[in-house]
Amino acid sequence: MKKHTKTPRSKPTTLLDTWSRDWLRVRDVIGPGYFAERAFSPGLAYALVLGLYVGSGYLHGTVAAAVSVLTGADYADTYTYEGLWRSVGWIALAVTVWVMVTRLLLPAPTSRPRHVTQRRDAKLALFLYPVATLFGFVVVRLVGSLLGYEPGFPSADHPSTEYIATSVASSAAAGPREEIFLLALPVLLLRCAHRGWTEIVVVLAVLRISFHIYYGIAVIGLLPWAVTAVFLFRYTQSVWPLIAAHSLWDLAASALTFGGDLGEMALLWPMIAFGGCAWLLLGKASRERELSKPLNVPDTR
Repeated sequence: MKKHTKTPRSKPTTLLDTWSRDWLRVRDVIGPGYFAERAFSPGLAYALVLGLYVGSGYLHGTVAAAVSVLTGADYADTYTYEGLWRSVGWIALAVTVWVMVTRLLLPAPTSRPRHVTQRRDAKLALFLYPVATLFGFVVVRLVGSLLGYEPGFPSADHPSTEYIATSVASSAAAGPREEIFLLALPVLLLRCAHRGWTEIVVVLAVLRISFHIYYGIAVIGLLPWAVTAVFLFRYTQSVWPLIAAHSLWDLAASALTFGGDLGEMALLWPMIAFGGCAWLLLGKASRERELSKPLNVPDTR
């Protein structure tokens, strides 16, 4: 009896294959030599990280948040026009410091690792970061409901124009201020001190949630958001998408709080974020399928 054998077929590229090979692959390109090709001692690196935390005003924010939790005080007295100009100053300072570091201290792009998918990864981070933020706040609300209270940002019941303007400016400054001073620069400094990624994730997650303790114990729901930020920066080596996504999220939250009926339009931002993630991920899988076809096949027509 003649044995029939099946013709082997190439396995089509699936969405999971694409994710595991490209999107979810760990790219440890921010190594100890990434930052000016010089090593920092752990003590110096942590001193600089704490200096960024204190110097950028987040220690003060942590103390104010603790006072708010313990005494029930709000932040209305700090939202003045002086605070508005202070927020503008934080944006300018954060951007200036980051440009100086990346232009003057980091090695040239030709001498440090790059990946052809880096730009696409950066686009994905722009949309994935708000999704992680939304998930974090869902967990915050869930933990709060389980504990019998409603976690929320302390704000004035009848905000003045001055209060609203300063709050919006603070929301715009949150992106560059947090992502540069509490994420990008600390990652580079700690990697220069040969600190491992697990340690970096834990330390930066603690710093990121410390000044959000006005949510009470439910602040632990922000841990997935804080961890995601580190991993997105690790994969993309780009802080600008995280800055844009963070500021847009906070501005949308301000619009939802102060915008009245028009504030509901802020909900479009999470929808756009989900749509952008789907578009990039599905589009990449589609292109992978096209590229997996045989090349240089002779034309038999």
